[in-house]
Amino acid sequence: HILTPFFDIAYRPIIYGNIDEIPDSCIITSNHCSYFDPFFLSGGLKRPIYYLMKDFQISPNGKRISESLIGKLAVKTGNIYLNGTRITKEALKKCKEIIDRGDSLGIFPEGERSYNGRLQELKPGIGKIARFTRAVVVPICIKGSYRICSWI
Repeated sequence: HILTPFFDIAYRPIIYGNIDEIPDSCIITSNHCSYFDPFFLSGGLKRPIYYLMKDFQISPNGKRISESLIGKLAVKTGNIYLNGTRITKEALKKCKEIIDRGDSLGIFPEGERSYNGRLQELKPGIGKIARFTRAVVVPICIKGSYRICSWI
């Protein structure tokens, strides 16, 4: 959330959807083409969004993203890590806590970034989370983020 204003000014991706009528407490889903997509969504929607994120290995020695400085900061700011793409009971409970307190949960239902800019197959976890939390699901499209550091 801290870097959102920088990305909003520097890159200005286009966010499609009826963003003026999004309820406070909901699940926001979007395509995912860049590591910066969470910043674009939070900035474009002008609200804090807590994300469900996949934990993955970032170095040959086995270090995971959740163990990095950025990963630890993400957890401290209320985001939820998944070990892989499977949703656990613990993660479901955390998602429900976010919704129940009136906040928004951000999910990229593809489960990972698209490496070619095209929408990938969606994972079934979004349905399980929506059913468990009973939250409204709001689809959003980010256009233009693929060209921003998509090679990383």
